[in-house]
Order: sequence, then C-alpha cells, then structure tokens
Amino acid sequence: MQVAQTQYVPLQPGVPLQTASDASYRVGYLWTNIVLGLALIFTFVYLGTQAATPVALVWLFFLTVTLRKNFPAAIALLFLAACYERPILDYGLGIRGTVKLFDIVALAVIVAGWLRPRAKKKKPVHDTLFACFTLLTIIGTFSAVLIFVLFRSERFDLSLRSVFYAGKMIEYALVLHALRLTNYGKTDITRAIHFLLFGLTIVSYIGVLQGLGLVQNQYYASYAGGESYINVAWALSVLGPNHIHLGVYSALTIFLSIILMQVRFRIILFIPIALGLGALFFSHSATSFAMIAFLIAVNFVYSNFTSKLITVGAAVVIGISVVMYFSGGHGGQDIESERTAKKLSIHDELGLVHRAFIRPPKLIAKAISMKPAGVPFGFGFRSPRASLPSLPNMGDNNYMAVFIDVGAIGFAIYLAFLVAFYKKLRSALKQSTADPFMSIYARSTILFFWAVILVMFGQEILWPIHSRGNTFPILLIFMALPFFYYESERTVNPYRLR
Repeated sequence: MQVAQTQYVPLQPGVPLQTASDASYRVGYLWTNIVLGLALIFTFVYLGTQAATPVALVWLFFLTVTLRKNFPAAIALLFLAACYERPILDYGLGIRGTVKLFDIVALAVIVAGWLRPRAKKKKPVHDTLFACFTLLTIIGTFSAVLIFVLFRSERFDLSLRSVFYAGKMIEYALVLHALRLTNYGKTDITRAIHFLLFGLTIVSYIGVLQGLGLVQNQYYASYAGGESYINVAWALSVLGPNHIHLGVYSALTIFLSIILMQVRFRIILFIPIALGLGALFFSHSATSFAMIAFLIAVNFVYSNFTSKLITVGAAVVIGISVVMYFSGGHGGQDIESERTAKKLSIHDELGLVHRAFIRPPKLIAKAISMKPAGVPFGFGFRSPRASLPSLPNMGDNNYMAVFIDVGAIGFAIYLAFLVAFYKKLRSALKQSTADPFMSIYARSTILFFWAVILVMFGQEILWPIHSRGNTFPILLIFMALPFFYYESERTVNPYRLR
C-alpha cells in the first residue's frame, strides 16, 4: 500500500512564528467602539452633520490607531457597523453625500492594515478569488470614469452615480485585501460571529417594533429635502429604505442562530430566531422567505442534527409557513401584503418567475441592440441609463445587473470569482474535519453560499447597490471566514500538513 508523503513548508527567514493567541484582542475594545459609534449616531440625529463631523474624525483616528494592535477585531467591527445602515453624516448630495458607519470603519481598516508593521502581516495568497475581484473593480472603475467623461454634461447626476458606486467597489476591494493579510485565531472567528448575531438581533428587534407600529419608521433623506416616511408595514428598521435588506438580514439571523445551536444548544438562541421570524414577516421579502426555507430544508437533509436542533428546525419551518400565509395577503391588512402576493404569483409581471428568468434576457437583448459596443465591458457601471436613457427599469436580477454593468468579459470574471469562492469553501471544509465548530460553520457557509446563488436570480445582494446597504461585503466576509482561518493556520504554523 502506498503511503502519502507528508509535505512541510519551511519557515521563511525574518518572519516570527506566531500563535493563535497573537491574533486575540480584548472584548472590551469592541464595546468601547460600540459606545463611540452610538455617540456619533446620536450626535448626528440631534445636532446634525456639522456637529457630528468632528466626532466622526476623532473616532476614525481612534479606530485607525488602535486597530494596528487589535486588527483581528476589524471583522467584528465591520459586522456591527453594517447593522446600522442609515447615514451618520449627510452633506446634502443624496446617496453620494451620505457617510455611514460602515464607511468609517472600512476606512480605518484600510489605513490600519496599510500601516501595520510588515512582521505582523502574513504573505497574501495570490489566487483566483482575489484576482477576479480586483479585475472586476478595475473594469467597474474604468466604466464609471468613461461614463462620467462622456455623459457628465448631458446626464451629470447619473454619471456621478456611476463614479460613486465605483468608489464603493474600490472600498470593498481594499477592505477584503486588508483582511486577508491578517492571521485569525478561532477565538477571533467565534467572537466575530457572536457579535454579528448580536447586531442582527437588535436589527430584528427594531424591525418587529416598527412592524407593529410601536416605533415610528423614519429615515433621513437629504435628496427629499428633509425627513421622509415609509409605510410602517415594511419595517425598514435601522437598515435604510429597503425591505429586502431587512429580509436578508432576518434570514441570516435565523440561520446563524441555528448554526450556533448545532455547536452548543442554548435556550437564549430562541430569542434571535423568534425576532428574526417576526422581522422576516414584516419585511414582505419573498426572496428572503425562499432563502431561509431553502437553508432549513437542506439542513434537514444533509446535517446530523440532534433531536433538540430538529425541534428548532421544525419550529422555524412552521414559522415560515405562517409567515408565507400572512404575507400572501390572507392575513395581511396593508398594500404590501398584496404586493408580496403578486411577487409569489407565476402569472403576474411582478412575480419572481418573470423578474428572475423572463425579463432579464429581454432587457439584456434590448441593451445590446441599442449599444453593441457595450457588450465587452458593460453599458455603464451601476448607471446604464447614463448611456442608454431609454432603457427600461432593470429589475433585481443580480446576474443581469453584473452583465449590464461590466459586460460579457466582466460577467465571465464574476462567475470565475464565484467558482473560486466555492472551491475555497470546499477546501476549508476538508481541513475542518478535526474541529467540530469549524466543521459545522464551514458546512453551513457552503449551504448559505448556494442559497445566495439561488436568491441572486431575484435580488441583487452580491453587487454594490445602495438600497441593499453593504450586504455585498458583509455576506462575502461571513462566508469567507472558514478559509480566512485555515489560511491563517498555515501561516502561524508553517509545519501544518497541507
């Protein structure tokens, strides 16, 4: 019988041997930043942008300086910041004049990552995943600059919109690059997951209160000239003006709670599950219903659940059935229930089937017939109407949006990015067999990855879009944690088997 040879990786000269504890930080550091973030929010709400700007600058400086020594905390801070998607600074230019908590934390992460001593950084893994993301960012930026140069005099606002989204794409790329240069211990991963669940639970709680009408649903919109209001039944919570955003986060709340249930059964985890179901009900997001239903069903088939977890899963399935019943208009009492019922219909043009499979090819064909030159690199990054003013509403299909924004070449790179991401998740799952926690988490992220792949036919959630907030980088980081961890293990332990 032939025995496989053990392969060792020698320690590089000049690089200190690190341990998992080197990547740890005090939990008090996160709570300190939560307090500072809340102070910034209340300063903006009650005193305005002029008073909040110096507070934001002080907090940015504090984050940047302290993250150099506590960089593994960056993931938890990004998760928490993404749970509050309303502006905390507003300079009167619509979405292009608003700054959010995520933007401040992201800038601090980028700068702190660049300023960290070289000895504390790990050598980046040059692979297809980050190469594809970099190429997508380059294509999007090139398209945005070209649109601005050619159409700024005719359609300035649309051209500026394209540049804004290119800037967001660059921000995401730099954040992901900074995160991959850091070693993470399992403690860092578990802390990040628990703080993400903490933030999502608060979001779901406020969403339920607003859906019940106990908290007024109000958001700031400078482009409307002041404060604007939306139907309270949408329960937009702290996520800004989009019910789909709340639906996706509610589904993630439920699924993340179930993941932690598998690791260790705790009664307290029923709280985020219940709040997530309530927020999902008030969100009226049909695609989010489909996402959590798919995740629960596949977990039942492929997971070795304990009897307690099966009970939790059954309760969630029953809850989803009730939510679907009411959201379909049978028990709802507002116009959003009727709208959701139309989305679930296969005959209505607002239905998921039409929006996911019938309308996208027609719109792509129309765009190609109107401007064939846009096929290779797109028709305008995140603003195709700048070059095609008569193009109809694009809808919500994520894949169609990618093709329209970055063209056939960019679309092929995007698919390669998704394939590379999946391969990394599979590799992390194979390496996690000896670690129960990481094995459960890696397997669960693969399930979540496939759920996202399916949902993207009906919604844009892995592509820059302001009304969805920062779901793009947050969902990527959430799913990337398993292979971030195992790539760190190979760095801190150069004799780890490969």
